[in-house]
Amino acid sequence: MNPARRRKIDVGIAFVVMKRNIDDLKAMDELARKIGADRILVSNVLPYSPDMEKEMLCQLTLTTDTFTFAPGKVEMSLPRLDVSPITREALYRLLQGYENLTLMGNKIYAPSQQCRFIQDRTTFVRWDGQVSPCMGLLHTYKTYLYGNERKVHSYALGDIRRSTLRKIWTSKEYRAFRERLRAFEFSPCHICGGCTLVEENKEDCFGNTFPACGACLWAQGVIQCP
Repeated sequence: MNPARRRKIDVGIAFVVMKRNIDDLKAMDELARKIGADRILVSNVLPYSPDMEKEMLCQLTLTTDTFTFAPGKVEMSLPRLDVSPITREALYRLLQGYENLTLMGNKIYAPSQQCRFIQDRTTFVRWDGQVSPCMGLLHTYKTYLYGNERKVHSYALGDIRRSTLRKIWTSKEYRAFRERLRAFEFSPCHICGGCTLVEENKEDCFGNTFPACGACLWAQGVIQCP
């Protein structure tokens, strides 16, 4: 092979963190060095079954948005601190309500109530040519949160067998969908106690019609693959 045509292959590690493997997380740096990985991406498990829901490590975190902007909740800016037995308890208590914490003014929490796929201007083409705006709507599947079953129906905005990707991307329907997602004025179905609307992504109690994206775990900073 011509040396001038050689390209470095970027290697990354995708790690799905669960209760059963949380101890393996501390070994990811060493694994990355051994295999020459450039980055490590950690995601929570997407609960396709009740057993998978029991493995989740973010169910309390999902409810923090409810209290983030409650009266009396002020921003707290922390300096660099040692993580040690001396600071462990105080940091643990602060991080339980971490939405108001910053590190020297830099926010340390994951954004929620926003669609990273829309912000990153990505799109997905399914095996059959259907063009979907995100990973969460690429296929039809069931998820489970707080014991509630939710059926997520796939949503396509075009078919590359019948149109070009450019025409689909610039279509009126796709532009309108992107505007909806930028506003993200959906009901917070990811923390809902369980009205019948939570059973599907067809509509929500804010009057949004299909697809209702309030329970999307990508948008809530829980799932971050790919």
